[in-house]
Amino acid sequence: GIKEALDGEAPLVLPSSLAPRQALAQLLAAHGHCLLLEEGGWILGLVTLEDLQRILTANPDSAVLADCLRTELVWLPADADLSRLEDQLRPNGLRQLPVFAIDDGLPAQLPHGLPSGGLGVDQLQGLASRDGLARALARRLNV
Repeated sequence: GIKEALDGEAPLVLPSSLAPRQALAQLLAAHGHCLLLEEGGWILGLVTLEDLQRILTANPDSAVLADCLRTELVWLPADADLSRLEDQLRPNGLRQLPVFAIDDGLPAQLPHGLPSGGLGVDQLQGLASRDGLARALARRLNV
């Protein structure tokens, strides 16, 4: 399943009120490509390194990280099939996306945006990436 494609390191989760410049420093220190925004224990969305660079170039004094959110959150439930990962990454131009433990019997189509119940930080399983997908597929060949 999708958990085979999770990256080894835990995703960076930062408060939406943080300044983008501080977030960029933390993301670079973590050698990450994206971070998740949270407010009150709930995930609001994902911000990529490119998003941060774009907003800081356009508006160096941008006040809060929430300003960097550009689109609805793209994610997958932890019980999703590995094959769904590329289907979610490619059209959205992402390298990685968050995986959440959700047990509300999601419909077969790919989730887009936050579900009505929200996504809690405590439900976050990790980030599944294109690199992780390649590793998972290679492991399957190597049995």
